[in-house]
Amino acid sequence: MTQKRKDTPSYEHFLAKQDKETQYRLKGKVWRGKDYKTNTYKDNNKQISTGHKALDAQIEGWPLGATTEITHSQLGIGEIRLLIPALRELQQRQIGPRRIIWFTPPLKPHAPALVKLGLDLSLLTLVETRSIADTLWACEQALLSGACAATVCWTHSYSLSNRELRRLQLAAQRHNTWSVLFRDQRFIEQPSMSRLRLSIKSNRRSQLVVNIKKQPGKWADQTITLSIPPFYENWQRLPAELLPVPAWQRLPEQTHGNKQKLKLISNNSQRVTVIMPFSQIQAVH
Repeated sequence: MTQKRKDTPSYEHFLAKQDKETQYRLKGKVWRGKDYKTNTYKDNNKQISTGHKALDAQIEGWPLGATTEITHSQLGIGEIRLLIPALRELQQRQIGPRRIIWFTPPLKPHAPALVKLGLDLSLLTLVETRSIADTLWACEQALLSGACAATVCWTHSYSLSNRELRRLQLAAQRHNTWSVLFRDQRFIEQPSMSRLRLSIKSNRRSQLVVNIKKQPGKWADQTITLSIPPFYENWQRLPAELLPVPAWQRLPEQTHGNKQKLKLISNNSQRVTVIMPFSQIQAVH
């Protein structure tokens, strides 16, 4: 067995020889296995609750000033609802920016559903671009600007390089902004500079199964099963006239045989702000 040489300098000895600026940059950024119980990372970085007790117990909240990478095998399994509690809290805080920016989501967001979940659409911006290079540039500029509380970016089937991931990570650190990346499931085994990495999938009970692939200051490979509200998945299979809608939304509609049929109406006129095409992006006030 190879033994460690006694004259090998320790990390503390190496850090003591560096200048003050280097010490400041490295302090709290290097985690070692012996620090598992103390978890010094949390003392040097801010975090926000995920809104899910089981997930908070494992990762102690979403890390701010860092990139959170979430991989999924299919769309619409609850990936947005996983983020909603934290996004809602960021929009309601009293100090700091509150705008949330989404970059190139694969599906068009449903504004009434977002309002029902508690998001303020006046503080939600959707950016669509023509290429992945434009998407990454726009996301990095948003993080560097310090004008938003969080960015949510979908990279679809594009394989991000370490350089691209590192740029987003450093940009998020500039103003302590929460950066979220949604990526395809096949990239989960690739090395990544993202500080927190999760893999999600849905089980037969429409629950969200979250596997922690990487997290700051603690071990990984834990699996958590979350039942994320609202619990109306089975309602989607019902005819429109049987959906549980408020009485004020029900209007009688004459049909054959003097029978009454329910007609659903919407009273929500709010819309998500869409900025497109990319060449015409302007500041949103």
